[in-house]
Amino acid sequence: MLPGIGGDAPTLKDHGIAEAVHKSWPQADVMLTSATFGYYVHRNIVDRLDADVVRPAREQGYKQIWLAGASVGGMGVLFYEYAHPGELTGMILMAPWLASSDLQDEIRKAGGVRGWDPGPKPDHVDNDNYQREMWRVVKHWSEDPSSAQRVWVIVGSGDKLVQSDRLLAQALPPSHLLEIPGRHSWETFIAAAERISKEINR
Repeated sequence: MLPGIGGDAPTLKDHGIAEAVHKSWPQADVMLTSATFGYYVHRNIVDRLDADVVRPAREQGYKQIWLAGASVGGMGVLFYEYAHPGELTGMILMAPWLASSDLQDEIRKAGGVRGWDPGPKPDHVDNDNYQREMWRVVKHWSEDPSSAQRVWVIVGSGDKLVQSDRLLAQALPPSHLLEIPGRHSWETFIAAAERISKEINR
């Protein structure tokens, strides 16, 4: 579990996100991370997730590995999927931050993510192209239903990011967008996370 901007593992613990998951998915082991904003600024979020979370879990014999993230943490999950496509069992994106309004307007003008052309893939990701490359991941989901089945989105109907998350959800099965009453808050995320955990653990 990746926190939002300004959060860390104690923040996640205080909000009880692990307990919310365990109500519907008791056998899941939930790791709370301190993937603070500095990891994004220094562009080592993917390397740290791989070295400190994903690879150790595989070495311990875990068969399923999910990443979940709230707000900027959702962006971190997308970064990991971009660098390691298809390696995760699944992703839970809690009101993920999904780039500037200008880029989203470009996608809408193209008729949505399915009709949008992200252009050639760059040799490397930098400050000028990272937002477009996040949406390239979403574009792939729109073209590959099996990949899209691995992704769930949580957002409150009163969240400031609801429109961008609805745009992302065009690439997913309709049931994989869980929009519930609420705003950009842990209260909303936790209520939805419990319900999604139940769906995943059917």
